[in-house]
Amino acid sequence: MKPWYPRKDRSRNNSRLTQALSEPFAGPTVVITHFAPSLKSADPRYGLTPGTAGFCNALDHLLPKANVWMHGHLHCAHDYVHEGCRVVANPLGYARKNEQLAFETRKTWRVGT
Repeated sequence: MKPWYPRKDRSRNNSRLTQALSEPFAGPTVVITHFAPSLKSADPRYGLTPGTAGFCNALDHLLPKANVWMHGHLHCAHDYVHEGCRVVANPLGYARKNEQLAFETRKTWRVGT
């Protein structure tokens, strides 16, 4: 595989996501992705480092097109509003790193219209 393929795939996937979020929809829009949509979801234990790009995207410009954006990949909980979108993560994490302490087993999010 040539090194530019992942960048090309990422660009194609971002284009698909942008297109999907641009389609009119009568109701709340919830986006669920593996990677975080914003660097604001960076794990505070590590901060913003070059490696943060392996966990967080810079899709802040898409946040206004969604009501809620749920993401995984990081092992720290998040619940914040950015660009009018509620960004949430409720990861289980690793027990050996005490990351499971913040996990809420019965956590639910209500998405209103």
